[in-house]
Amino acid sequence: MRHISKQFLSPCANETGSMVCQIETPLVKHLHAYNYDYMGNKADMTIKPDMDASVMFRACHGEPVRLEFNCNSQKDFEKRLTKVSLMIQELEDFRRQMGEMWYSHLRDIEFKMTELEKEKQK
Repeated sequence: MRHISKQFLSPCANETGSMVCQIETPLVKHLHAYNYDYMGNKADMTIKPDMDASVMFRACHGEPVRLEFNCNSQKDFEKRLTKVSLMIQELEDFRRQMGEMWYSHLRDIEFKMTELEKEKQK
């Protein structure tokens, strides 16, 4: 199976930043059972899970940054989900803090303008 999503980060024509999310697992016809473990020892017939997942960020200029979340076991999968959850949490905190700091900055500018006006009147 495959999932691919590409989103431009701005509707402006001159801003080309984008985010590409991609997940892929083998089709059933491509799954093969193996009689050997990773060390080459004889083992019970098994099919190992395999998921390739990545998020790629492209800025307006410069090279893209690709974060990979590939997993080959349940333990790997759970670790990758935890990482994605942490990234989402950090971005939500960043968005909140960005808003708070912007409006605080605008209040500082207003205060400074008032101070300058008072000095000008003296």
